[in-house]
Amino acid sequence: MVNAVAAKLVDNGRVPKVIYSGPTLRTRQTAQRFLAAFRGAGHALPKVVVEDGLGPGEHRGHAGAAVLKKLADDPEVKRAMVVSHHDTLNKALASLNDVDPMTVPTFAKVEVRGIEFDRGTGEWEEDWCLLPSDVGEEDVYG
Repeated sequence: MVNAVAAKLVDNGRVPKVIYSGPTLRTRQTAQRFLAAFRGAGHALPKVVVEDGLGPGEHRGHAGAAVLKKLADDPEVKRAMVVSHHDTLNKALASLNDVDPMTVPTFAKVEVRGIEFDRGTGEWEEDWCLLPSDVGEEDVYG
């Protein structure tokens, strides 16, 4: 599934310059699989950065939000990918906009969303979404 999603990102000119990954084995493996897929497509390889703040945990919303804010504040980063667990990302995005995490749409496994950040406030809004079903795969939640 990662290869199909990565190919679609290449086709649409949406390959990231950097991939931020959570510290768990599964998220690091997924980041490496995206890296391999981009390499296989002959694309320049993004840098991979492992961030503890993107790891799973009950109180990870603020830590994840700090990572996303740091990413949004970096003027050198125009396009990045974040690989983490859906609950961590939902809490982090909710924390940035100061909203209930239940108002942030749940991510499917290997779903990719384009999110535009306001570099001044750190607030965000979704710009586009690529689901596994968009490349002929099944959308799996949970």
